[in-house]
Amino acid sequence: MYAIGWIPPKQGPRRYLYLCWSSFVFVVAAIYLPTGLGLSLFIDAKHFTPGEFLKVLQMFFNIIGASVKWFAMLGYLSSLHETKSAMNTLDEQVHSDGDRRKIHAAVARSNYIFLLYFKLYAIYTISDAIAGVVNRQPAWIMYNPIIDWRNGAWSLLAQSVIEVIVMSLMACAILSMDTFTIVFINIFRAHLDVLKGRVRELRQDLLMTDAEEYKQLVGCITYHQSILYCCRLIRPIMSLTIFIQFLFIGIVLGLNLVNILYFSNFFRGLSSVIFVCAILVQTFPFCYYCDLLASDCTDLANLLAQSNWFDASIKYKSTLRIFLLHAQQPIEFIAGGVFPISLKSNVKTKLALISDTYTIVLLVNFRAHIDILKDHIRKLRTDPQQTEAENYDELVSNIIYHKLILQCCNLMRPVMSQTIFIQFLLIGIDLGMTMVNVLYFSGLFRAISAIMFALAVMVETFPFCYLCDLLAKDCEELSNILFDSHWIDAEPKYKSTLKFFMHNLQQPIAYKAGGIFSISLNSNIQVAKFAFSVMAIVQQMNLGNRFG
Repeated sequence: MYAIGWIPPKQGPRRYLYLCWSSFVFVVAAIYLPTGLGLSLFIDAKHFTPGEFLKVLQMFFNIIGASVKWFAMLGYLSSLHETKSAMNTLDEQVHSDGDRRKIHAAVARSNYIFLLYFKLYAIYTISDAIAGVVNRQPAWIMYNPIIDWRNGAWSLLAQSVIEVIVMSLMACAILSMDTFTIVFINIFRAHLDVLKGRVRELRQDLLMTDAEEYKQLVGCITYHQSILYCCRLIRPIMSLTIFIQFLFIGIVLGLNLVNILYFSNFFRGLSSVIFVCAILVQTFPFCYYCDLLASDCTDLANLLAQSNWFDASIKYKSTLRIFLLHAQQPIEFIAGGVFPISLKSNVKTKLALISDTYTIVLLVNFRAHIDILKDHIRKLRTDPQQTEAENYDELVSNIIYHKLILQCCNLMRPVMSQTIFIQFLLIGIDLGMTMVNVLYFSGLFRAISAIMFALAVMVETFPFCYLCDLLAKDCEELSNILFDSHWIDAEPKYKSTLKFFMHNLQQPIAYKAGGIFSISLNSNIQVAKFAFSVMAIVQQMNLGNRFG
């Protein structure tokens, strides 16, 4: 955090120098990097191969997510520093050597986790840079208005060095944003472990008076309240940053998997696989630690109920009863105020990724086979050495190939139709309710998370609808290519077979959502209009004034 400008000195000339460095890092990593990748997609797209385009696109979405988290972190830096001060006060309540060893072990474990993340992110950055060198192009192909890397080796070297520096700064920021949540949860668990040890010792010393035992119980309550206070301070920033990660992880992983399966060479594929591992690591450990934290709270309540309180004073029992009620409420974090952060939500995110991307992967595969069929049709009757019988056999083989493609499309049609229809139905409702939430009931940061959620919901169906339009266009081009082939002087048998083939090709491969309407970009837009209808209904019901 110190390296990227988040912990400035409190006063003196060093503070102003540090703020200059902080501004430089922010402009270069959080503004230039996503802007450069976005401009590269628009300006240099004509020079990209499909694999390069998908790589830049998935990196663009990942960097956009990181930049949004960066802006959120800047808004909550004061809360972060306040949490650190509160945790220093919490550490001062640890007195015995055994308890200190538990805290030191948690700190050492946090350092180890940070080191693991650092190694993983460093390996990805280095492997991507090496892959760029092997392919004789910059690693991330950012747009640079000053240097054109295609103008020779020195331009390529300069562009590569600039990209590595910029990406390293962003990697440091992502490293800090991905690990601080785990570090804090790990420290909270260590303090809860210390508290559990103190609860076990309640009323175990026979030499203590009732007043001393009551004071010991109050000390445990004060310690527990301090832990809860630290959790409340850090909860908003954890909630927002993890929510942003959940939103972007599906988009980035989906694009990356398509890139690996269809367009990557060995070195690009290797760096992409490492990138997938890094993306998966971003959310899994924190979700796992959140489950462990909730389990620790349950253990604390059980230990408190099983403590030696039967023959205690009435004052002790009444205080312990209130403490037990609070201890039974687990410490949990809500992603964007929408759903609890846990391994269950992490698995649901991955399952949503699979359900959202398998259709895209299949359509990309279908289009690739149609592209191969186009090449085969272009070659029909172009070899003068072939006999008419061989030309006819070649035409028949293309017809069989087309039938196999249609058979695969028909097999997947019911599954795609039902899943996309359900998505369309839920997306319209989700978008409508999200817009109502933003307009009537949300504060600034809650509105930001709601808007990000709406964008992620829209992305769920847009790529599939876009690919459905492209698939229909491919079928039209296939029919035109067959019509333009060399059939005029062919035999009647060849022409009659070609006529039936052309008739089948003129029927586009189309998918209907629930068997009701065609899946296309137009239907995707209609779903967005349905969201406005939901919002209009809410306005007519005057819910904003009733509950606002």
